[in-house]
Amino acid sequence: MIRIENVIKTYDMGENSVKALQGVSFTINQGEFVSIMGPSGSGKSTCMNMIGCLDRPTSGKVFIAGKSTAEMTEKDLSVLRNRTVGFVFQQYFSRYSTGENPVLCRNCLAKYFSSV
Repeated sequence: MIRIENVIKTYDMGENSVKALQGVSFTINQGEFVSIMGPSGSGKSTCMNMIGCLDRPTSGKVFIAGKSTAEMTEKDLSVLRNRTVGFVFQQYFSRYSTGENPVLCRNCLAKYFSSV
């Protein structure tokens, strides 16, 4: 399960601050498939970075598989990402169909885990 609680992400841009996320909260239960959609600049990529533990919120809480990411080390976050969260990035796999993308990811994971 993924739980985002009142997440705010602010980027400092010199003298200006940009609030990419403003109090975002939601839960994604295990087995659910979700699309995050919105216009350019609405915070979709920032939200995905929070879910993928690639960035940390300015404030608020992120829970992945029931674990708070707030106090995790970079190594802990890497292990969590590897074992729980999967993304299909459109720009990297655009030459494949929507049916081929998940199969490609599954095959990569199968190869990785068979060698560990």
